[in-house]
Amino acid sequence: MAFWNSKQTQQVVSSGSDTLKSSLQQGRSQPKSYLIPIANVLFALALIMLGAQFVQREQNIGALREGIVHVEKQFADNRLEQERLLLEREFMNSDAYIERMAREQLGMLRTNDLQFELVRGR
Repeated sequence: MAFWNSKQTQQVVSSGSDTLKSSLQQGRSQPKSYLIPIANVLFALALIMLGAQFVQREQNIGALREGIVHVEKQFADNRLEQERLLLEREFMNSDAYIERMAREQLGMLRTNDLQFELVRGR
């Protein structure tokens, strides 16, 4: 003698599973219709904020690039000035410069040089 009839067991199990499925579907929280627009607005705000940060960073990068160009130009100008000063220092250490300054600033002559003085008439 069987404790349960197999047909009765199948019916109870199948009706129980149908009941369980329907109760789970009813109990499951469906997304509220007002949450979708709020999520869309929040997503749009996040995109706007990211876009604003991107634009601000691009502006900063542009300003930095301009600064780099300015510094590179200044560096090139300083390099030219340094080269000019090195050449001037080299010339100032030469005998030609010393002789020129001695003649112009101190009025000195070489031993065989003749000095002419101009006398203005009255």
